[in-house]
Amino acid sequence: MGFGVRRGDILAVDENKTFVIERQDTLRQIPSIFTITANLSLDPPAIDVELMEHKIVIKLSPENYNRYLQLRQDANLRPLLNAAIVLPALVYVLDQINPERCSPEELGEREDQKWFRVLRRKLEERGVRLDSEQGFRGETAVNLASRLIGNPLSAGIESILSLVENED
Repeated sequence: MGFGVRRGDILAVDENKTFVIERQDTLRQIPSIFTITANLSLDPPAIDVELMEHKIVIKLSPENYNRYLQLRQDANLRPLLNAAIVLPALVYVLDQINPERCSPEELGEREDQKWFRVLRRKLEERGVRLDSEQGFRGETAVNLASRLIGNPLSAGIESILSLVENED
């Protein structure tokens, strides 16, 4: 014997419970602005970057993407993947929004893009203002990108050392 359930039907009743949901501010999380996908175009490069409306899309060749999917399962390898994939993509993005190369109008056109707002906020937290003539305050895009995502090179080297020590 069966019965039908329609949208909006009450299925059960329980006493009232209160719980707190902590809102997670996505503007605080740099990884939330990246998406890593396979580049399915004809003869794709090993890595490419597209600046979409909400995300920075990192496109890997199908071979690299499949390897990435395998390697990201190992927590020890994630810092290496960040250093090899996210860091160069972020350097590219910072170069695209560097106030020394972009006009205020060009930067203003990116204001609707979530990734831009996130990066602008993160940069401002580090004393870098995109509306300033000082640009990145003499800091290179590589150094700035590394600081923004938690110095993945050092973490990656530590991971390698840990893996090597565990093999011995």
